[in-house]
Amino acid sequence: MEDFTINEMEEMQRNLQEKYKDKWEAIGPETGKNKLLWMVGEIGEVIDIVKKNGGTKACSDAKLRNDLVEEMAEAPA
Repeated sequence: MEDFTINEMEEMQRNLQEKYKDKWEAIGPETGKNKLLWMVGEIGEVIDIVKKNGGTKACSDAKLRNDLVEEMAEAPA
């Protein structure tokens, strides 16, 4: 697998932003701040599940695993 450079990632982001300009929010400081805060909150919820139950149980118990996967897959509102 080739290395994925920052420049390639930025180009991909520009292309995706242009393609979905009618569906996605514009990129800017406020949007970035809101997405970052949302992501930190979701990571905190995943951490809480693992911290309360342990990693092994969180992955092996069907209900906890479902909760863990749900938290990891939530999209920003």
